[in-house]
Amino acid sequence: MYAKIQRFLFGWIPISIGDIFYIVLIIIVVYKASIFFKLLFKRKFNRNILSLLCNRAFSFSVSFYVTFNLLWGLNYNRRGIAYQLNLEVRKYTTNDLDTLTTVLLERVNNYAASL
Repeated sequence: MYAKIQRFLFGWIPISIGDIFYIVLIIIVVYKASIFFKLLFKRKFNRNILSLLCNRAFSFSVSFYVTFNLLWGLNYNRRGIAYQLNLEVRKYTTNDLDTLTTVLLERVNNYAASL
């Protein structure tokens, strides 16, 4: 449901919205760092500015974290496909993989021959 809403809102844009957010984020961080260093070199840096800076940095970090999780990070919290399809997850060996590869290769060759 959430992915459908995002596709409707941003699907018409030919580039990734996340990349745009990252570029804007980098620009903001560089701008704020330049202001910080200007104050530091002009010796106009005091405890009030430090507390304000820490407060804003914390607020920005929390806002970024929440926004990231809402827009993209929720994918990490989903249950896996094995859970959704009620599949049994079990260990496998190299021989099992070789057998699977052989069977799949034979099937692909049979379908290719029929085409």
